[in-house]
Amino acid sequence: VYLLRMIHNLVASQHLSTSGRIIARQLTVLWPRFGFKLLAPHLRRLLTMSEGSTHAAQQAQRELRRDLRTLGWILHHCFELRQYAKAICGEIAMKAARGAHCEE
Repeated sequence: VYLLRMIHNLVASQHLSTSGRIIARQLTVLWPRFGFKLLAPHLRRLLTMSEGSTHAAQQAQRELRRDLRTLGWILHHCFELRQYAKAICGEIAMKAARGAHCEE
């Protein structure tokens, strides 16, 4: 979680494209460990916890939005990482759409 906050601070702007590109390329090398073992379970947990209207759910929603923005900025800065992140992004999008559809 703290790693994602640190990465967010280093890449969350168009003006930080150089640092964003460097970090994203390093994450490309580490993607099997970072993406599949850290990021995916974390996003799944937040998505599950964000259902409902309790205080914990609202906190999970805020964290999920922040972490998805961080992932979006990383993908914006580094095209090489996009091919590796497709599976996780697709899974999270489908689960989020399914959860939003069930509430309606």
